[in-house]
Amino acid sequence: HVGQPPDTDTPGFHNEERTKPAENKAMFPLDLYKPQVVASQLWRVVCAPRAPYHLPSPDFVNNLLVGSVSAVTPRQRPLLDALSAPLVLLVEAAVVLWIDHVARPYGKRATERARAVALKTD
Repeated sequence: HVGQPPDTDTPGFHNEERTKPAENKAMFPLDLYKPQVVASQLWRVVCAPRAPYHLPSPDFVNNLLVGSVSAVTPRQRPLLDALSAPLVLLVEAAVVLWIDHVARPYGKRATERARAVALKTD
């Protein structure tokens, strides 16, 4: 089984937040789930008589996106995946555009820093 839990309010997550670039924080605004909610969801599904290969998270959009990229792994609801595919593709396209828009300044700064380092070493 594979689980992709959403951002969860844990000490590890808060530690990770201290080192993230501002662009990464802007891409994924904080909408933290309580650890008890995530654990309860995953545990309930794992203990089910026929647990799915991809364990659903409490985040509906996360579940849609995971389902869209699960390739040839077993699917829990293949008909729903097939019917929702056009909508999920639009959501994925919007997410990619948003991430590119937010990350572009970071890429420019990294390129400028690399050029500055290269000029110093020449």
